[in-house]
Parts: sequence; structure tokens; C-alpha cells
Amino acid sequence: MIENPRLIALFGLSLSVIHLAHDRLITDEDLQAITTLIQSLIDSAKEDHDAA
Repeated sequence: MIENPRLIALFGLSLSVIHLAHDRLITDEDLQAITTLIQSLIDSAKEDHDAA
């Protein structure tokens, strides 16, 4: 069971992006910006985990 709410939110965000991209409801630029945001959130979660 995942106990980190950030990871749960990140998973939900990722699924939403996949569906939006599949349905072509977001542009390539939007997809790149969202991908960068997701990567930033992953990096932040890793840093928090490593600091703990």
C-alpha cells in the first residue's frame, strides 16, 4: 500500500495526462510542460525520501 499522498496524486496526474494525450485534447507543448512538471515532482519526492 502506498502511504505517500504525493505519489498517489502523481499517479493520478500521470493517468489523466495519458488519457488527455490519447484523446488529443492537449497539444505537444502542453504535454511537454506537464511532463516537465511531473519530472520535477518526482525529483522533489526523491529528495524528500533521501533526506528522511
